[in-house]
Amino acid sequence: MASDSNSPSDERTAGPGSDRLAASALKLVSERGAGTAAAGSAPHVKTDGMGDVKSGAGVGPAPVHGEGGTLGRKLPLWLFVVLFVLFLIGYGYQTQQAGRLQDEVARLETSLARAEGRLESHRTHLLEIRGGVHDLSSRLEDLRVLIDRDPTAEVAPMPAPADSAAPAEPAQP
Repeated sequence: MASDSNSPSDERTAGPGSDRLAASALKLVSERGAGTAAAGSAPHVKTDGMGDVKSGAGVGPAPVHGEGGTLGRKLPLWLFVVLFVLFLIGYGYQTQQAGRLQDEVARLETSLARAEGRLESHRTHLLEIRGGVHDLSSRLEDLRVLIDRDPTAEVAPMPAPADSAAPAEPAQP
């Protein structure tokens, strides 16, 4: 029998002790090969102490279930029913939220319409105020001209008052 280079013994002779050493060295080599194969897609194989494969250790083809020769699991019917009920609850909740949000949108649109009406009312009122301020400004300008005029100067014709309610000038003596 040939000795393995992995053997810890320097003896290369065949004897009863060397067989045991050779068997342990072969076991180590076979386990290393099985370890690299296990890293791939092959399952780990159980062996007995001598490197032989144990029976019933997962060797052989896997059982085939379902149609078409594929592995598959059937979902229990109760799980489907639970999922369907959860879907219905979620759908009902979303429908309720959508209805609530539609009511909120309608309320906000009504509030917006009222606010726009008030805004237009304020704009109209502001235009009236601006017109009154403009009229008052022109009357103040006429009053300023009257105040700045020299009383001894020739009487110049006064501009016609814009309003008939304007006070008349006193007659000169």
